[in-house]
Amino acid sequence: MRMRIVSNSIPALAALFCLTCRPVQTVKHIFQNPDTEPLREILLSALPLGYAASIAMSAVRGESIPGVSVSQSCAGFPCNALVNIDVDSTGVVPPGVASTRTVVVAGLWSNDSLAFLSMFFADLDTGAAAFTLANVSTVPVTIENGAVRVVYAREDVNAGSDTVLTVSLTQDEIDAEMTRLETRPPADSSVTVDQEAWIVDADNGGTPGLLADDTYTVSGGGQFVEVGAEEAYILQITFLFVKTAAACLRNPFDGTVVSRNTGVTSSGQIGTKPLIGTVIFGFHQACDGRVDVPLATGVYATATRHAFDLHISSL
Repeated sequence: MRMRIVSNSIPALAALFCLTCRPVQTVKHIFQNPDTEPLREILLSALPLGYAASIAMSAVRGESIPGVSVSQSCAGFPCNALVNIDVDSTGVVPPGVASTRTVVVAGLWSNDSLAFLSMFFADLDTGAAAFTLANVSTVPVTIENGAVRVVYAREDVNAGSDTVLTVSLTQDEIDAEMTRLETRPPADSSVTVDQEAWIVDADNGGTPGLLADDTYTVSGGGQFVEVGAEEAYILQITFLFVKTAAACLRNPFDGTVVSRNTGVTSSGQIGTKPLIGTVIFGFHQACDGRVDVPLATGVYATATRHAFDLHISSL
C-alpha cells in the first residue's frame, strides 16, 4: 500500500513541477545583462581626443615629445598650426588608434592656452566592433588648472569623410565655440541630456614629454536612441569623473556611470516586453578590460554585483 501511494504521487509532483517551471522560465527571459557598447563608444571617442589634444597643446608650447612634429608653428598668436603625431613613437597608443600610424591635429591657436582643433585619425584599428573614430570636427580646447580640457558633442565625431586641416574661423564661430568651454562636469546623474556635452580633461602630471603617466577624466551626459526590428529604446547615460590612466587604457580605474534605459524589445519566448531599468557602473584598479555593476534595477536587476567586458583592446 505504501508503495502504491508513492508511485501515485510521482505524476502529481511532475505536474506541479511543470506548472511552476513555466513562470520561472518567463521570469528568466524578463531580465538581461546591460549593454556596455555605449560606454565603449564614449571612451573610444574621448580617450583619443584627450590624447591628441594634450599632445598638440604641449607641442605648440614648444615641448619636445617623441614622435611629434609641428609644421606651420606659431611665432606669435593668434596662429594656425599643424601637429603630426607618430603614435607608435609616443609610447602610448589610445584604444582605437592603431600603432605605427599618424594622428594629424590642425588648429587655430588664440594663445598658448586656448585653441580650436580638428583631428584626423588615420588607419584606425578598433577590432570587430562597429564603432570607428575617423575624424573630429572643430572642438574648443583650453588649459585649465594645468590640465588640457576638450569639450565636444557626439555629432563632432565622424562629422564627415574629411577633416579640415587648415582651420579658419570667423569671430562669431569663435565666440560660439567659446561658450562650450563654459560647460562644467556634472556633479550627479541628474545632468540634462537634451544638451549633450562631453568633457575630457587630460592631465600630463607635469611631464608633457612623458605620456605614460598621463590620466584622462571623462564627464558629461548624453542620449542614445535606437530603433530596430527587435528593440526600440532611449538610453540616457551620465559619466561622473570617469578616470583612465595611460598605463592601462583597457578600462577606467575610478568614477561612476549611470545608465537609464526606457523602451521595448521583442522576445520569442514571451513576445514584446518592457526594456526599463537603471544600471550604475563602477570601476576598479585591475587592468582587465571589465566594468563592475554595484547596483542595477528593472530588467537589469540580476546584473547587480557582477562584472562585464568593455571590449576595449589593449594595443
